[in-house]
Amino acid sequence: QSPKSFNNHLGVPLTLLSAKPSDDFVAAEIGTNRPGEIDFLSAIARPDIAVITSIGEEHLEFFKDLEGVAHEELSIINHIIPGGDLVVGPMQFWMSNVRQLAENGGVSVSLFSDPGHEPPEDSYLLGEHNQQNAAITGIVAELVGARFPDWYEALRVVKPPPHRCLPTSFGSSVVVIDDCYNANPTSMIAALHVLNQHRPGTRKVGILGDMFELGDQAEEAHQRVGSYAQGVPIMLDQLISIGNYGQLMVDAFSSTKSVQDAIAFPAWSDDLPDQVAALLRPGDTVLLKASRGMRLERLIPAIERRFGPAEQE
Repeated sequence: QSPKSFNNHLGVPLTLLSAKPSDDFVAAEIGTNRPGEIDFLSAIARPDIAVITSIGEEHLEFFKDLEGVAHEELSIINHIIPGGDLVVGPMQFWMSNVRQLAENGGVSVSLFSDPGHEPPEDSYLLGEHNQQNAAITGIVAELVGARFPDWYEALRVVKPPPHRCLPTSFGSSVVVIDDCYNANPTSMIAALHVLNQHRPGTRKVGILGDMFELGDQAEEAHQRVGSYAQGVPIMLDQLISIGNYGQLMVDAFSSTKSVQDAIAFPAWSDDLPDQVAALLRPGDTVLLKASRGMRLERLIPAIERRFGPAEQE
């Protein structure tokens, strides 16, 4: 399978070339941040089974809107082998196009909502979005002949890779949900839901950084996230923003009420991690979320110094 995010013009060929004659399956991640990449890479991979997990507001600088993202992701259908399978996540708005494209190519379609693929409730995968992805793996497992009990038990022990919605305790006091691998408006809102639902009764703190590659929609997107964080059902106790667009999030967060705990750091500095850690309190549940270029994981050592050694939940 793809090691880490080997999903571009270098990573996909490296993944395929690393396969051994004794391997039964190869799982290759195919990504995109510019039009045409999925079409190019899926023509190399020629999958027997293709999976589209979701369509979100990603790389809008190049795709303009959700229609552009959908067009890009659906291009994989053109390269599934005849008689192959397409598994799709929650994208009902585009399902008529999906079915038409798939049927024209002799491809069968499975939906993530098909019965019989409910993942275990006690898995390490936090959030509805991760549970949907887990359900999708159940469909794929069935297509390749895996037994349901084996798939179910595997999901009970699998853990997300680094910086992908992974909760960690610091000194049995503060829990940090490290989801700072990447971000767009869709995934940011999904992560806020995870924060809201994790450890009920604790103070909720969102440490949110800039979302990149949003083009003309960047300001509106950051304002929308800030507004969402102080609405219903999401209600943060404190918002700490970092980056060029941080003030927009903070202003939107505090626009309808008096909020003292809304702080913006416009730029990174050597002492910023210690400043941020000093704002946290024992018992807090904290979300770290931003685009990869923000590298918010640089805050974690300061949190550990303040509250104690890290221990995964």
